[in-house]
Amino acid sequence: MPPERPARKPNLLFLAVLGAILIQLAPLCLVQEQIKSGSSDFSAFYSAGQILATGHGSQLYDLGTQREAQRIFTSKFGRPPLLPFNHPPFEALIFAPLALLPYGAAFAVWLACNLAMWIGVLFLLRPYLPSLQKQFDLALLAVSFFPPLLVALTQGQDSVLALFLFALCLVSLIQDRNRLAGAALGLAMFKPQLALPAMLMLALAHGQRRRLLAGFFSTCLGLGLLSVAVVGWGACAGYPGVLLHSVPENPGIIDPANMPTLRGLFYVLLGKHAPLSVVYLCIAAVSVILLGGAVTAWRAGGGGKDSLPLNFALVVTATALVAFHGNVHDFALLVLPVLAAADWLMRKRANTLNRALLAASVAALFVVPMFWQNRQILCCATLVFFAAIRSELIHNRAAAEQPVSACGCGIGRTS
Repeated sequence: MPPERPARKPNLLFLAVLGAILIQLAPLCLVQEQIKSGSSDFSAFYSAGQILATGHGSQLYDLGTQREAQRIFTSKFGRPPLLPFNHPPFEALIFAPLALLPYGAAFAVWLACNLAMWIGVLFLLRPYLPSLQKQFDLALLAVSFFPPLLVALTQGQDSVLALFLFALCLVSLIQDRNRLAGAALGLAMFKPQLALPAMLMLALAHGQRRRLLAGFFSTCLGLGLLSVAVVGWGACAGYPGVLLHSVPENPGIIDPANMPTLRGLFYVLLGKHAPLSVVYLCIAAVSVILLGGAVTAWRAGGGGKDSLPLNFALVVTATALVAFHGNVHDFALLVLPVLAAADWLMRKRANTLNRALLAASVAALFVVPMFWQNRQILCCATLVFFAAIRSELIHNRAAAEQPVSACGCGIGRTS
């Protein structure tokens, strides 16, 4: 009897992790001067951390205070005089310890944290994606080339932290730890434009919505009290106004035309031909359609453990599309649906037209973001990806029911 094929050696996995890290670090070599000058988005987080670290938390959202904290950065690479920090107060706590370091060292530490988190995402999901588990080292290297992830790391953004929390939510759902799943999305409320739509869809689609909502709202309450302790009642009460000031376009900082979301798509298509109210009405209508499509597909599939990762992939894809404020780095969240779709295709094989479309849309998400000058191409590719996932879920459910309905006695053909 021939011996069993040995498992992949641990040192091979170590080399894959090392190779993945080197792939992520390569682009940083090209922009290291820009990073040193503070041209990356991390400079806004660093300055917010400085404001807290110096005991001026009540002035966190004062633009004059933020501008003063950012005087250490130059405009050599086109950096505006102010990159406003408009995230919730509790997030600034993450960066307060980093603000005690020189800027370059702080960026390096945050980069190391981001690398650890995104590699941790793959190890977290590894037991629940059985087909990818067999080729885990190759999957690790492949995901390293995902452009939105590269952008998030280069900019020193917090999108990788959001990706980690969404992955924790998925794993918690698979393990029936629904309070923890809700708590994970509660922790992701530093990006409310992502956490809220995802929580809404899960609350409408999942059978244990009470536990989900309990975990979510209890975590939000805790973070709210923490924010009050950090910056005081006044700054917390004024935070909604900070968000409202982020709604109008602000060229160079907040520009809907640069967003790969539905907002960016309709702004480019209709912005010059229709009033802004009509544009927002179209965005809202299509967003409702996508959210409803994700919920109905989840319910139609029954939410079984086999299809749960793909159901969650549909929720995450819809979340990225409907986010009112989103950039390319926010689409790092699509790592989750890409992995779930790849695992599904490896298990089921791309032997139907719909699965071929799903495979093609996964490949397109690695190529399309290269067209930086037209973010709407990425939005359209993501819409196709959403449609392919939803169609696959519905067809899979229909195929599962077909043998039972084919014969009145409940006995049908097996594949």
